[in-house]
Amino acid sequence: MAEEVELLQKTVSASDIKRVAIVDDVFDTPAISPDDMGAVLDFFQNGQESRAAANVQADVWDRAIADIKANEHDSANVSESLEKLYEKYVDTGDKKYDPAGVFARTRDANLGYLRPLLELLRSCESLVLSKFGSQEPAIGDEEMPDLVLVDLFLNPSIAPVEEPNQGDAQAAAERSLSRVRPLLKKDPSIILMSSHGERGQQEADSYRAKLNDRVYASRLGFVDKGQIRKHPEQGLSIEEAARDTLLDVFQNYKFGKALSEAMTRWLAGAKDAVETIGKDVRNLQLKEISYLIQFRLAAEGQGLEEYLEWFFGEALLDYIIRAVDDA
Repeated sequence: MAEEVELLQKTVSASDIKRVAIVDDVFDTPAISPDDMGAVLDFFQNGQESRAAANVQADVWDRAIADIKANEHDSANVSESLEKLYEKYVDTGDKKYDPAGVFARTRDANLGYLRPLLELLRSCESLVLSKFGSQEPAIGDEEMPDLVLVDLFLNPSIAPVEEPNQGDAQAAAERSLSRVRPLLKKDPSIILMSSHGERGQQEADSYRAKLNDRVYASRLGFVDKGQIRKHPEQGLSIEEAARDTLLDVFQNYKFGKALSEAMTRWLAGAKDAVETIGKDVRNLQLKEISYLIQFRLAAEGQGLEEYLEWFFGEALLDYIIRAVDDA
C-alpha cells in the first residue's frame, strides 16, 4: 500500500491543484454539557502545557477559567480556547487536548473515518488545506479552492454507519449543498465523501444536479471514507475505488477545468446568440418576408416554414460562432 500512497503523492505534486477545502461537520467543536464543566475547569486549571501546545493565549485561557467559575460557559474566551484545543485534537487525537474526554466521546466515531484522509492529504506537501465545519465558510476570493472535499450528510448527530432517516438525510444534504456553493468561484473539482458508502454513491448525481449544473459530471467524484484507513503497522491504505477517484480528480484536473470552461463559454455564447438573433428577427418587416416568398421560394417550390427553419438555424450557428469567439 505504500506504493499506492507514494503514487498519489507524486500525482498530487504534478497536478495544478494547490488549494483544497474540506467541508465536514466533524470540524464543529462539540458543545460541553453543564455536567462536564467541573471536569473542564479542572483541565483548564492544570493544563498550561496543553494551552501552550494548542496556541491559546495565556490571557484568553485565564479569562476562560474565570468565565467558567462565573457560570459563563458560552463566553468568547471559553469558545476560543475549546476551538483551538479541538483543532489540535482533530489533527492528533492526543488526549492532552481533550478536556473531560468530551471530544473522544462525541467525535471519535466520525474522526476515525476522516483522520486517514486528512493524513493522506497533509502528506502531500504541495497542498494548502482549509477546513470548514457546518457553519457558513468565511473565505476570501484569493483563497478559493481548486478542489473541495465535502461530506454528503452535514450533521454531527448522524451516526457514521447507521442509515439516517429520510428527513434528517435530506436536511443534512441540503446543508452540505449550501456550504459548497460559496466555494465554487474558481470552478473547483468536487469530491463527495461519506461513511455511508453505497448511499453516497447513489446520491452523487442528484447532488451535482442540485448545484444548478455548475459542476460537470466529469469533475465530481465520490469517495467512501471507509476505504482510506490507517493501520498501526502498515500505515495508510487506500482501496481501489477510492484510489482511482483521487487519481482521476488530480490527474484530469487541468483538462477537466479547460473543458468545463470551454463548455461554459459555449453555453453562454449560445444563450447570448439566441437573444441577439431574436431581436434581429423581430425587426424584420412583413414586406421583406413577402419579397422572399415571391421571388425565391415560389420559384424554387420550397415552403416558407421549411426555409425559415434552415435560415434561422444557419443564422443562429453564425451568431454562436461569433459570440464564442469573443469569449
